[in-house]
Amino acid sequence: MRLNISTKVVGKNTILVPYREHHVPKYHTWMRSEELQKLTASEPLTLEEEYRMQKTWQEDDDKCTFIILDKHKYDQNHDENDSMIGDTNIFITDNDSMVGEIEIMIAEESARGSKRGWEAVILMLLYGINQDIDVKTEEDVGVKYANRCEVCKVLATELQGRLEETGKVHDVIEIGYSLDDVQPKKKTKYEKSELRLIESLEGVCERILEYNIHKERQDSTRFAKGMSQTFQTLHGLVDKGVKVDLGIPYELWDKPSAEITHMKTQCESLLEENESAIEEWYWNHQGKTDLKHFLCTKNALKNTDDSCLFEKLEPKSKGEKGSKYDKSEL
Repeated sequence: MRLNISTKVVGKNTILVPYREHHVPKYHTWMRSEELQKLTASEPLTLEEEYRMQKTWQEDDDKCTFIILDKHKYDQNHDENDSMIGDTNIFITDNDSMVGEIEIMIAEESARGSKRGWEAVILMLLYGINQDIDVKTEEDVGVKYANRCEVCKVLATELQGRLEETGKVHDVIEIGYSLDDVQPKKKTKYEKSELRLIESLEGVCERILEYNIHKERQDSTRFAKGMSQTFQTLHGLVDKGVKVDLGIPYELWDKPSAEITHMKTQCESLLEENESAIEEWYWNHQGKTDLKHFLCTKNALKNTDDSCLFEKLEPKSKGEKGSKYDKSEL
């Protein structure tokens, strides 16, 4: 953010400094951690992409980010990179400029549990009050995360798709073992085996990263594969030589959005919570009861709103042509 481009906020144990280009390599190293990716609902970027993203954070008026330094280490070596322990940012989340949301990440494990994160939040809070920051909220810029119904709907759709793919295999597999080579092993059809279920579940939430946000739609169908009409139009303009500035590098346009990466995390949690229900359906209800109904209505969403399960994508009107960027949608 231009407002904090030359600002340093000093506390007792921490210092907040603007996120600058020389911080990028260490920040990039942090974000290669699968743990931090999951906790922050982030997708890994290349180093080049990280440099481009840092530039947008520094120049845009709707982003306010600081790198957190360990003050005691910095006082000794005056090396910002060596003293980096995390980052923090602030969003104004209401029309009332005195209401905001602060996010924080303490990436260095050695700095956790020492109240440095707590102090950094206090410093950011005081900075926000004193500067009367007007930072756009996620909702202001159109970010709308999936609710539990929408996550379950997508999980059921993707799992059903995987089962249909694996169901085409007609192999017979051997299961169990014997102490000698004389006694034959038990044989079973792959399509009715535990192995098929395991392979169908493996990476099922990763498939969500193939989705995009279709902001021209308002219901659960906004989560779908294929490029949205908005981005089809924008790519078309770029192809014609028109300069389009979205505040992020062109190379990152097709990266999974915050909503999509967060939905992947939501999917993994919902899957873990409902493994037994999926197994129950697979062994006893498959072919008899719809997976969405069994998994979502009867289990994951029991006694809660499941109306999103009945929302369907409107078919394209007769004669409507697709774009070269448009892929098949679910």
